[in-house]
Parts: sequence; C-alpha cells; structure tokens
Amino acid sequence: MKKMVWIKLAALLMSAAMLPALAGCAQTEQPKPEPSAAPQPGAEPEPEGMTPGVYTGTVNGYGGEMTVEVTVTEDAITDVKIGQNGETTGIGSNAIEQMPGRIVAAQSINLDTMTGCTISSAAILQATKNALDLAGGAGSEAFGEKPIGDTTPVEKTTDVVIAGGGMAGLSAAYTAAEAGASVILLEKAAQTGGATATSGGDILAGGSSVQAAQGIEDTVDSLKDFWWEAGEGQINRELMNSVAEE
Repeated sequence: MKKMVWIKLAALLMSAAMLPALAGCAQTEQPKPEPSAAPQPGAEPEPEGMTPGVYTGTVNGYGGEMTVEVTVTEDAITDVKIGQNGETTGIGSNAIEQMPGRIVAAQSINLDTMTGCTISSAAILQATKNALDLAGGAGSEAFGEKPIGDTTPVEKTTDVVIAGGGMAGLSAAYTAAEAGASVILLEKAAQTGGATATSGGDILAGGSSVQAAQGIEDTVDSLKDFWWEAGEGQINRELMNSVAEE
C-alpha cells in the first residue's frame, strides 16, 4: 500500500515539473511590433496642400492701393487677376497685362520685375504672395523657385546699334535706316517711346512762335535752365543747348 502511494506521489511531482515545458510548447510565437519612428527634435510636420479657392492680396502699388485675386488648387496657381489699382496707363499697365500670365506659366512668384514698370511689377508679386499665404499649407513658400530662362547667346551683324528707343533713339534709327544702314535698336522697356509715350503729346520749347501768338512770355534760356535743373547738372550741355535753340 505504501508502495502505491509513493508511486502516485512520484507521478504527480513529474507532472508538475513538466507543466512549464508543455506550456512553452503550446504558446505560438507572436511577431514583435516594429518600433515607431520617434520624431526628431525640432522637426516640423510637412505642411498640407492649400485649400482650393480664390484669395485676395492687397498692397500699395505705384499709384496707390492694388488688389490681386489668386485662384489656387491644392498645389497650383491657376489664375491671377489684378483688381483695383491706380497704376499709370502705358507704364504700370504693362505689368498688369503681362505679370499675371508669367506667374501662372512659371508657377512661381520669384520672378524678375519688368523694366520700366519695376514698382508695379513688384507690387503684383507681393500681393500674389500675400494671397497665397492665406491659402494654407505651404502657401507662398511652395512657389519660391526661380525659373531659369533661355540663356542661349544671340549673334547679329549690323551697321548701327542704338541703345534706347525714346524719341532720340527712334529718330537716330530712322535717319540711319533712311541712309541705307542696317540698324538694331535696343530698348529695355516693354515699348518704345521713352518718356514721350506718356507725355500726352506735349513738346517742350522756349520762346516759340506758338507761345508768342498766345501771349506767353518765355525764352530759350529759361528752357535751358529748366532742363539743367531737372537733370541735376548731369546733362550734356552742348547737346541741351542745341535742342533748345533749334
């Protein structure tokens, strides 16, 4: 009888000893979760896209307050329209006509301003930037890349090169061409004419017959003094005298 008790007790002890091993065999190995990437110190989250819509930017242009409406999708500028403005017709109006299309085509506000209407061009770019910053996401920062234009050299051969397409340059070009010379006229602005383009047809003269007929007392010397003062002494006096006297 005692022998049977000892056999059962030994069997129980062996069973208890095997339980941990059996439990280990019964468990299924679970994959370890991948550690999540911890945010880097100082790192900022990537900005989301812009909210599609029409946004208005306002700045002071050359002739006063200017408003610009910018239409955007989540990641593109689709339209730029110039609203209220006081820019000069024939000068600032050139920027109003051309800058919106350039912005849309380049998808950038990091563009060169237009010669002859620098202030108006810069105002349009700034107003567009202000509008983009209202659209959320990266705003204007997404459109700051400067486009690279065509830098291919151009070679031309000519008899006469004239720098400046004002009245003097145009007259010189016409005279040279009339004499049979080939002429290249270089003008930095969007149109020729210089200051004459906005003069309203006025012609400066002193002591003319037209003035005398209207009872206006004026002299050639007073015209010379006016030009010299306006040019702050940087005018070729010989040429100035010739123009005033002839």
